[in-house]
Amino acid sequence: MKDPAKQLAYCTVIEEYIRNGWVEEVTSQHGQNGKTWYLPHHAVYKTVNGELKCRIVFDGSAKYGGVSLNQCLETGPNLQTDL
Repeated sequence: MKDPAKQLAYCTVIEEYIRNGWVEEVTSQHGQNGKTWYLPHHAVYKTVNGELKCRIVFDGSAKYGGVSLNQCLETGPNLQTDL
C-alpha cells in the first residue's frame, strides 16, 4: 500500500478485529486438517472531519469451486412482516 495513512488505518482495524476475536491470523498450519474458508475483503476509506476512517468490506458471495460462504449458511425463518 503506497499511502502510509491508509496502511495505518487498515492495520488498526484488522488488529481490532483480531483482538475482538472476529478474525484470526492464518499461519502455515491452518487449513491442513479439514476445510478452511478464506473470506475475500477490501478496505473502504472515507475522510470525516479531517480524520481518515477505514471500513473493511467482506465478500461472502465470492465463489471458490462453485460454492460461496453465503451458500453454506443455514437459513432460518423469515422474521420480517409482509407489507
